[in-house]
Amino acid sequence: MATSASAYSPAPTVGELRTIKTSDGVSLNVQIAGAANAPRTLVFVPGWTMPGSIFANQVGAFASASRVVVIDPRGQGSSEIAKTGYTLDRRTQDIADVLDALALDNVVLVGWSLGVLESLHLSTTLAAWRIAAYVLVDNSVGEATPPKGDPNFFPNLRAKRTETVERFVKGMFKVNHDAGYISLLSQRAQRMSVEDSIALLSYPKPREYWRDALYAIPKPVAYLVTTRFFAQADALKVKRPSTFVSKFPNAGHALFVDDPQAFNRALEEFLKHLP
Repeated sequence: MATSASAYSPAPTVGELRTIKTSDGVSLNVQIAGAANAPRTLVFVPGWTMPGSIFANQVGAFASASRVVVIDPRGQGSSEIAKTGYTLDRRTQDIADVLDALALDNVVLVGWSLGVLESLHLSTTLAAWRIAAYVLVDNSVGEATPPKGDPNFFPNLRAKRTETVERFVKGMFKVNHDAGYISLLSQRAQRMSVEDSIALLSYPKPREYWRDALYAIPKPVAYLVTTRFFAQADALKVKRPSTFVSKFPNAGHALFVDDPQAFNRALEEFLKHLP
């Protein structure tokens, strides 16, 4: 494991925090930064059980030139722990509800991990008209050989949740980060019930669904990945040459935390070539 030059320190909150009600009445916490009249809006969707605040270094970097919106999905971050709605359709509708509430268009949707699947599903819905480009960060897109999962992950979550979640969070990084930060993420990741967290990892779609959804997207797409998904990136680049691909061999799953400068440079390069 690589060692960081300095421990990660979350940046102070930039912009404002707002509560948005979804169409089924759930309160979502949303961070909004940058000028309302910016030419585009970057909307960040975090991964499984993670708070939107994990994108702190991206908000600070992009709020000067773009409007930036970071969503805490239901049950995550500071959003309401809803009793229901931990399904693909509902979580995707939550994103659409935020875009509607803020009247956003020309959106660059940045989905990380589970957010990749929710972004791809949104691309098949009526809300897709609001999206100008998609940035898919470090998850499978149904290409090449599927990455191996841990068959014991769900049983371990049920039997020893805290230990399993802490191991998961530590495993998101290749760089050593502050122990307090890792502890905070681990605590935040356990806000929703364990069964709801498992439901989020059990979206009932075959791998081909994500692949077909991606290839049907008529808008620019970026795929930013770590080693685990290099084969999928290579296959995607062959079959969809217009895709912007950036590889991060020295970063962990949370690549935008492990190497925020490289991640931000890649995202900035992608944005430069958008219409």
